[in-house]
Amino acid sequence: MPRLGRWLSSQFNWVRAWRWRRITIALATLLTLIQTPFLGTSRALAYSCDPSHCYGVVHWSGGTSYGGTSILVRGLSAPDSGAGFVSNEIWFADAPYYWVETGITIGPVGGQLCTSDCYFWADTRPGAGYYEHFLADVPQTDYGKSTIFGVRNQGGGTFSAEVSGYNGSYYGYSMGNSMSPNWIQTGMELQGSSGGYALQAQYSSNLWSDGTNYYFQTNDGGNGPPGGSNDTTEITWGWGSGQHPGDPNSNGGTWYTQCGC
Repeated sequence: MPRLGRWLSSQFNWVRAWRWRRITIALATLLTLIQTPFLGTSRALAYSCDPSHCYGVVHWSGGTSYGGTSILVRGLSAPDSGAGFVSNEIWFADAPYYWVETGITIGPVGGQLCTSDCYFWADTRPGAGYYEHFLADVPQTDYGKSTIFGVRNQGGGTFSAEVSGYNGSYYGYSMGNSMSPNWIQTGMELQGSSGGYALQAQYSSNLWSDGTNYYFQTNDGGNGPPGGSNDTTEITWGWGSGQHPGDPNSNGGTWYTQCGC
């Protein structure tokens, strides 16, 4: 091959390799962004979720001994004030007054501040106030995977809050709790006035139990917390297309929430 031909060939190969390298870097960066929790700076957008909280939840009513859901761990960003919070979670309740809840949150938890995502549980028992409990920081290996959250009536006034993630399991116990559960609720809660953020979360394999057997939810349930309604301004929520609990092979359905706040 003449010198000019060899030179042009070498330049063509170099350009081709350079372009493929750029494509590879771009794909790797995109994959990292998908799998990494949101770590952005404070957001300036304002919203009105204090003192009344904002919700994007679905609920089912009826006596039950267990409520469970599988939440895709994506990443949250705390409100600017440091006093507000964002959470993806499940509530197991004697609605509307008493409940045990567990999930993922960012913000204040049980006297400490979760500056990154953490697993937690909380309860409000008859004759007692509201108490929160830190379980663990969300391990990096849990992001992009589903963590199973559930609350179980153990009998004798004891309820267990159960978290089973890719990297381990965590438990909390609400004791001396005489509530009679009649409500399962899952979804997103937002409190504060600005800065909160939540990537799209998925709540699938929604379960309940009669104490012996476990069943997938088979109907769409209702929207909103007890005596309230879902937010329609800050939080995007709803069932996925073809993923309602009554759809074939939906296995309890898949509920979605997201907040650009």
